[in-house]
Amino acid sequence: MRNTGDPGGLLALRDNDGDGVVDVRLAFGPTDVDTGLVIHEGSLYFSTSSAIYAIKLDDGLAPKAQPELVVGGFPEQISHTAKPITFDAEGYLYVNSGTPSNACQEQTRTAGSPGMRPCPQLERSGGIWRFIGEYRDQDQLNDGVRFSTGSRQIVALEYNPQDSQLYMVMHGRDQLDELWPEFYTERDRIEFPRRGVPFRQSGR
Repeated sequence: MRNTGDPGGLLALRDNDGDGVVDVRLAFGPTDVDTGLVIHEGSLYFSTSSAIYAIKLDDGLAPKAQPELVVGGFPEQISHTAKPITFDAEGYLYVNSGTPSNACQEQTRTAGSPGMRPCPQLERSGGIWRFIGEYRDQDQLNDGVRFSTGSRQIVALEYNPQDSQLYMVMHGRDQLDELWPEFYTERDRIEFPRRGVPFRQSGR
């Protein structure tokens, strides 16, 4: 979508004759849509790199309403901006906020540079935040509750109503064997635990 020249970052598709081939494509919404996309209580919720929005659905292929801000105030950053979202059975909204670095080093991605203790990035990143899904104009720190911590960057997040649990796929830290080759091998980088970011992952 970002490279096609379409006017919006969301794409509605329709197969008119049931042959499995798209007949109608309609782009809508803002252009900076990220990874989160969920239909909940008649609205389409979606994420950008720093906020969550909702558009009220109607009978058309693409909704005509304007997006409403659900949650803002997430950090503006270059790395790990994906914001997968999900809802639980009670209507709470869960949002990932990824760390802006590899492992909260004093000098990012620099060989031998120690991790910061405490890590200031954990105030607003490195975990999942929970919000009231039906509310609007919320702020990450003022209105959100930190649900979990220790995850570098979650790229998929889903609530399972069968066991009332959240499931996630995480992108773990990079370069463990490159930044501290005297301590770690490439195999260590693959096999070591992925949780506990950044304190189990900074080389200290």
